[in-house]
Amino acid sequence: MHFSATRRILNNMEKLSYKILVLGMGNLLMSDDGFGVLAAQMLQQREWPPGVAIRDAGIAMFSFLDEIRISHFVIAVDALRAGGTPGTIYRLYETDLWHLPDCRRSAHGFTFPDVIALARKLSGYPTYILIYGVEPGDLSFGNTLSPVLKKRLPQVVRQLAVEIERSLPAPN
Repeated sequence: MHFSATRRILNNMEKLSYKILVLGMGNLLMSDDGFGVLAAQMLQQREWPPGVAIRDAGIAMFSFLDEIRISHFVIAVDALRAGGTPGTIYRLYETDLWHLPDCRRSAHGFTFPDVIALARKLSGYPTYILIYGVEPGDLSFGNTLSPVLKKRLPQVVRQLAVEIERSLPAPN
């Protein structure tokens, strides 16, 4: 790493706003594609300590660039086609995205990897990415989840809450 890049990262560490940023992605008008948004909305009903932000990113990933670039740890949750049966839950690291056939295509405009790459060019952050995906069953027009994803929603929200709590610093 070049000295100037290292200095930029160290300077930005002082400005970091979020230790953890959770982004619920998807389209509420496309049935199971709204899964990530609904998960984020459920997480927003809980009280979180300073440094944790939960956002309904919807289909506008690029609109959250400023928040992503000041976050240490980003957790994305979305409907994710990876070849499993509907309702399959995936917990993926950033490197796992490149092995998925549709990782560079998005119905949401900029892809998640595109926005992460741009954030890192601007600030060096985020340093850690985790993706929770659920295999969709129904992506037709509609504003309700399929029965199998409706059943998975509370389970994934609990898993996300555990992930967030585990990633927080221990209280003094």
